[in-house]
Amino acid sequence: MTKIVLVCNAGISNTILLKHMQEEVENKEGNFEITSSSISEVDSKILNADVVLLSPQVAFERESIAKKVSVPVEVVSTEAYANLDALAIVEYAIKLAKK
Repeated sequence: MTKIVLVCNAGISNTILLKHMQEEVENKEGNFEITSSSISEVDSKILNADVVLLSPQVAFERESIAKKVSVPVEVVSTEAYANLDALAIVEYAIKLAKK
């Protein structure tokens, strides 16, 4: 199972995107679990992640989060995030998980 954690500032702005991402992975081969986290809860949420994706508003936290895990920690593009492009974000996460 590929575990993807989507992190934003308060955990609220990811709600709609998370739903769309979960719908997208239903069409992909493999087994995926996508969850979201606020930045304040990130330490407990990323422990078993395979990929950590940060929303653009918490991009400044990338380096500190990356030091806590040995998995890819990357920022979702502003364009994909603003457009709720769940397919592009899911494909990006899958690509990162394969590294």
